[in-house]
Amino acid sequence: MDYRTVSSKLHTAAFKANQEPAPKVEPSALELVLLRIRLRAQRRRLWLLELLRDENTKASAQPDYHSLIENILEGRDLTESEKAWQEKADVAQALNTEIAWVEERISADKTSRLAGLILSFGLSYEETAIFHTCLALAIDPQLESVCSYLQDNNARSYVSFPLVSKLFGLPFQLNHTAMPILKAWDFVTVVEYAKTEPAILKLDPWICNWILGS
Repeated sequence: MDYRTVSSKLHTAAFKANQEPAPKVEPSALELVLLRIRLRAQRRRLWLLELLRDENTKASAQPDYHSLIENILEGRDLTESEKAWQEKADVAQALNTEIAWVEERISADKTSRLAGLILSFGLSYEETAIFHTCLALAIDPQLESVCSYLQDNNARSYVSFPLVSKLFGLPFQLNHTAMPILKAWDFVTVVEYAKTEPAILKLDPWICNWILGS
C-alpha cells in the first residue's frame, strides 16, 4: 500500500456530526501513525496561523512573516497558550476529536509489529512520539515539506527535537536524554547538522523495513 494516500480527513465528517466513525476497514497500525502525525501537524499549522494574524483583524488579516518573528521574540508561541487555544478554538475541535480517536486505537493495538516493538522495549511516551514522527517521515517523504513549514526554515526538512516537542505539546524541550532506548538500540540516530541548527533525527532503515513487513 502507498501510505502517502492516507488522508488525515478520513473521519472528520463523522466527527462534525458527533458520530462515531465506522470505516469499513479498520486503519492499519502504520496508517494510524501517519494519521496521528498529519493531524497533529495540521493542528500545529492552525496555531501558527493564529499567531500570524493581527489581534484586531484576525478574521481578515493575511499571515505575515514579520508578525511570526515578533510572536516568537515576544514569547507568544508557548505550549500553555497553544493548549488553551486548542481547547476553545472552533477550528481545532474536529482535529482534537480525531486525534483522540486515532491515539485511542494506537494505544489499543497490541498485535502489530510496531506495537510489539514499542511494548517489548518499553518506549516512553516521549520516545514513542519521536519514533512515530520519524516513522511517518520515512514512509511519506512528502512530509519533509511539512517539517520545513512547521520549523519555519526550508533547510529543516527533517525531524528534530524542537519539532517533536511542539507537535506533541510537551512542556519541555526534548533532547538526547529523552531517548535512551532509541539511542541504545540505534533505532533512531541523532545526526548533528550544523552549529546553529537542531540535530536531525533519523529512523534506522532496517527497522523501518521490518515494521513495513520486509
